[in-house]
Amino acid sequence: NLEEDEDSQDRTQFRIQMMNATILVGDIKGFTSLMESHAAQPQLVMQAAQKVFEIFNEEINKNYGQLEKIAGDAIMAYWQGNDAKTGGSLSACQACYTALKLRSLTQRLAADKSVWPFNHHPLMLDVALATGPVASGSLGASNSILGDTANLVFRLEKLIGDDRPGDIVVEGATHELAQNHFAFE
Repeated sequence: NLEEDEDSQDRTQFRIQMMNATILVGDIKGFTSLMESHAAQPQLVMQAAQKVFEIFNEEINKNYGQLEKIAGDAIMAYWQGNDAKTGGSLSACQACYTALKLRSLTQRLAADKSVWPFNHHPLMLDVALATGPVASGSLGASNSILGDTANLVFRLEKLIGDDRPGDIVVEGATHELAQNHFAFE
C-alpha cells in the first residue's frame, strides 16, 4: 500500500526545530558507588532511582517543564521560551522554581524508606540550569535536545564538587533572566 510506505518513511525522518529553552539537568550524587555496593542487587538501586525520577517528572510537569530524558542517574528537562526577554524570563523562572522544588522533594524522598531504602547512602541531587538556543530533534517517537546549551548544562552539573552535594548551579543567561525573582549567591 503506497500510503503505508509514505507514512512509514515519514516516521523515520529526522525533524529539527530551533528554539530557546532553559535546560535542567539533575544527577543523583554517588550513584556509581551505590550501584557498586549493591552489585548483587542492581534492580534494587534501579527501582529506587525509577521511583525518584517518576516523582521528579511529576514535579517538572506541574511546573510546565518537559522531560527530555532519564539516563541512568540523571534527568534532563527543559522549558521552552522564545527570544523575547519576557518569554525567556518565564521559562528560566519556571526552571529555577522547579530546581528548588526538586531540592526539597529530594530531602523528603531521602527520608522515605519506601522510596530510598539506602541508609548508608543519602539521596542527593546535583542540579544545573542553562538557557540558550537549542535544536530539538525527533527521529520517529524519540526526541533529543541538542546544541551548545545542552552541552554546557551537563558540564556545569559535573562542576558541583563533593564539598557541595545537592547544589544548584545556574549559568549567566539563566541568572540574568531570573535574578529579579530568586536569590543567587
